[in-house]
Amino acid sequence: MKYEYILCYIIKIMIYNSTNNVKNMIKRCIYEENINKKIKLFFKINSLLPKESKIHIPSFITNDYINKVLYKLDEKLTSRTFYDHLVLKDNKIY
Repeated sequence: MKYEYILCYIIKIMIYNSTNNVKNMIKRCIYEENINKKIKLFFKINSLLPKESKIHIPSFITNDYINKVLYKLDEKLTSRTFYDHLVLKDNKIY
């Protein structure tokens, strides 16, 4: 039981850290003034997202489009707790 609890805790920390990393990248991208760097960072963020959350990027993107999508994504990540669903119950991780 002790090892399962430790494993659950480690998984929660890993998920929390990866979520915060993406959120930090989103903030950097929103405030990036160089449009080329902004687009590269935008594509990098999209590549890190899970398949079901990937952003469908049109062929023509603008600074406003990137910011709008990133604000929505940040809101989604903030309102959703990725790590709360992991629960140790009956010596099993759920």
